[in-house]
Amino acid sequence: MDIIRNGALATDTWVLAGDEAALEPGDILVSAERWASVDVAAHRGRVGVVLCADALIEEVAFDYTVMPLIAIAFEDCTDGRGYSLARLLRRAGYAGDLRAIGNVRRDQIFYLMRCGFTSFAIPPGCDDQELLRGLGDFSLVYQTAADGRDPIPRLRSRRA
Repeated sequence: MDIIRNGALATDTWVLAGDEAALEPGDILVSAERWASVDVAAHRGRVGVVLCADALIEEVAFDYTVMPLIAIAFEDCTDGRGYSLARLLRRAGYAGDLRAIGNVRRDQIFYLMRCGFTSFAIPPGCDDQELLRGLGDFSLVYQTAADGRDPIPRLRSRRA
């Protein structure tokens, strides 16, 4: 499956492992509930975690700062909690790959990137090029965010 990573199409090396599935060697994503039962040191590959959009950072039961990949699952495109969770993870020091999975649409992807997401799973049936174009929908921004872009007021003050 292809993903969008750092503004370009890429091949996904991560496999989503179901809660009851055998863990195959390689890079795997497991649910937060399954995380406690995975022997990370013995697994041949990297292990990442999938969080629900309504997860509370205070209740995350693993050291997320060393996780190579955290995926936040969006079930509904109108649910903004995943945006907040991403921003909180970035503020708390998470520097790894932060991926949006599930119901992700073109009109969201620019804002997801601004909140700190670095990769996006392309939903089934979605035009990957159309989704990719969503990252460039806006050339200027009005406020600061996790992506570090200078907002318009700061740009204007530099020009003056």
